[in-house]
Amino acid sequence: MRFVRSILITGALLLSGCSGGNEQENAQASRHIGVLPAELTLPMPLPSGTEVDVTAPDLHQRIRILSDDRFEGRGPGSLVGEKTADWLAAEFERIGIVPGGANQSWFQPVDMIEQTLDPNASQLAFVSADDVISLDLGKDAVMWTKRQNSDEFEFDASEMVFVGYGIVAPEYGWDDYEGIDVTGKTVIMLINDPGYARGDKL
Repeated sequence: MRFVRSILITGALLLSGCSGGNEQENAQASRHIGVLPAELTLPMPLPSGTEVDVTAPDLHQRIRILSDDRFEGRGPGSLVGEKTADWLAAEFERIGIVPGGANQSWFQPVDMIEQTLDPNASQLAFVSADDVISLDLGKDAVMWTKRQNSDEFEFDASEMVFVGYGIVAPEYGWDDYEGIDVTGKTVIMLINDPGYARGDKL
């Protein structure tokens, strides 16, 4: 099992991982539960002279360090992202802040599920009486789903219904679904907001 680790004081660091795994992986992922190890390697040294009180000089020094190229953007899920969390926890520990996680931990593990699209098993096409238009992934179409309860997601061929922007706004007298039956059909709608592409107001 792989975990998201979030600093309870500073906010979440998002990381996608796979559910399942074994005890060795769990132990490795949870190595920072409790006291930070003495041999911890940080991307940059901790600042000097900072205190627990929030002051402009202290914030400037920490932001300058965390924005350094050695943190590589602090990307969630990356190795340097993990080291960024370590750096923050070490700085909190150095200035005497008490951790707020379970078992006096600096981190909160959050089990997450990773989504990976299989391009060889994923396809989308528009079919009419006269033609078939197959869409190339990445070039013509992007596939994504919020559903994370299955290894596969599919939908059967169905009639398409165009609904403009898909807006239902009674306060504007606007209902793009009015008089349209979408049961068992695939709804096609425009992205963004009305007027966005041309820079017009609503």
